[in-house]
Amino acid sequence: MQALRSSLLVALVSVCSNGCVAYQIRDELRVTNQRLAHIDSQLDKMSADLAKVNASVAATNPKLEKSNKSLAVMEESMDPIRVSLRRIDDEMAGFREMIDKLDKYIPLNIKPDTPEPKKQEPSQETTPQK
Repeated sequence: MQALRSSLLVALVSVCSNGCVAYQIRDELRVTNQRLAHIDSQLDKMSADLAKVNASVAATNPKLEKSNKSLAVMEESMDPIRVSLRRIDDEMAGFREMIDKLDKYIPLNIKPDTPEPKKQEPSQETTPQK
């Protein structure tokens, strides 16, 4: 009988202790599930924010493409202006040389207030034809 009591007591203690561990595991799983639910809600919010950003980027891309095309057209239209300005520079250099030659023959010493520009080689550019 004594042995039966001992074995029942050991069986009761082992059942109670296993139940306590099971309850602790259950409680830890509940806490973990709550944390996962919180993380899931944060991920949902982040996903919604990313969707807004993607929509904004999608709306901005066509505008950027249009802007790039406009810049390309403007850059292309500047080519004839650059050639014309280079020709004007060449003409002005020729006038400067003529004025320098005239200064040698005129007894007065008349000099402009601005410094003399750097010498340039004459250009061989022509206006682009379309």
